[in-house]
Amino acid sequence: MQKKLKKIASDKSRSRHQKAEETHTEVFQKFDCLTCANCCKSLPALMSNRDVKRIANHLSLSPQVFKEKFIRVDEDGDNVIDGAPCPFLLDDNRCSIYEVRPAACRQYPHTGGKQFFEHLNLHRKNINHCPALFEIINLLEKQ
Repeated sequence: MQKKLKKIASDKSRSRHQKAEETHTEVFQKFDCLTCANCCKSLPALMSNRDVKRIANHLSLSPQVFKEKFIRVDEDGDNVIDGAPCPFLLDDNRCSIYEVRPAACRQYPHTGGKQFFEHLNLHRKNINHCPALFEIINLLEKQ
């Protein structure tokens, strides 16, 4: 899979972003994230200060209390959700804070539009967690 990503990364054509966007759309027309939720079960979501404020407000908590209850600092110094699976993941794979979820969750697996080529290093990590990303990479590599 790493070889496939390397091949895709070497594509410098002007149409590469369009190909990635079309492939993203094609895969997500068929794929239902609720059947999987591997990202929520195994990857701690990155939390910006804006995310913290929005979610804390939604839960009627102060940002400080929210951080104390739900956030840890990871090895890169980033604020991330503490725990896996995510404490906001429900038994049916839905998100209890879906309407205010973190930006990292909204954008996952970071394959739409120009995001695909901006996040190649992330794809190397996420490929083991996201079957949709796996499919997108397989399809792009064949083009």
